[in-house]
Amino acid sequence: MKKIVIIEDEALSAKRLIRLINDYDGSIIILGPFQTTDEVKNFLASDHDYDLIISDIRLGAYTVFEAFELNMPTSFVIFTTTYDEYAMNAIKSNGIDYLLKPVNSKELFNSLDKINMLLHQDTTPTALSVVARDMQIWRSRFLVTKGDELVSLKADEISCIYSGKRQVVAYKHDGETYVMSDKLSDLEETLNPDVFFRINRQYIANINYLEKISFFFSSKLHVKIKGCNDSNILISKDKACKFKQWLSK
Repeated sequence: MKKIVIIEDEALSAKRLIRLINDYDGSIIILGPFQTTDEVKNFLASDHDYDLIISDIRLGAYTVFEAFELNMPTSFVIFTTTYDEYAMNAIKSNGIDYLLKPVNSKELFNSLDKINMLLHQDTTPTALSVVARDMQIWRSRFLVTKGDELVSLKADEISCIYSGKRQVVAYKHDGETYVMSDKLSDLEETLNPDVFFRINRQYIANINYLEKISFFFSSKLHVKIKGCNDSNILISKDKACKFKQWLSK
């Protein structure tokens, strides 16, 4: 890895990244930092000689994805941000890692090691795109509301997510509830499928908080989830087969 592009509109964050990259390997050439989406658009349109992009997501009032829509990066991208609500967009933009600010040196070095290993194995665009698809970035936190407060809720604290007529609600195992801004279909794509399963049209369940699973009429299953007061959660016959396969992974 010889050239790394930095996209960052915060001066202190850019300086920190430059210092960390130099600590990792002083021979790496750093391009940037580019601070606006216009600068990013112009760079990507004219230069393809780089091995990696490290990019903030928010650039002023815009996001870097607006620049990537015009010119998709030809390398992997490590995204840095304060919150992780952009995980799915990151995946679709060659994102190979998703680091929360302030960037931790150990996490960054691990990411750079991983990319170096991949680049030495096979540098063809096809190989890179395949690896990018395989290395999913599952959401670990959500910005939710509780009354008039904003709360950062960890994914592993969620026992289930319910989609009602007016809002989507996350339940914790202790019965606490939080309002989410995401649709259930979007959440299904961004949550780790080893932990979360869409059991029916209204619920996504966390495997760690399944309290009781019982047989029901017509080969359906009845599920009790810790922290959820709904005593009538059912899984259809067709869904039950996939659910049991998921449980036995």
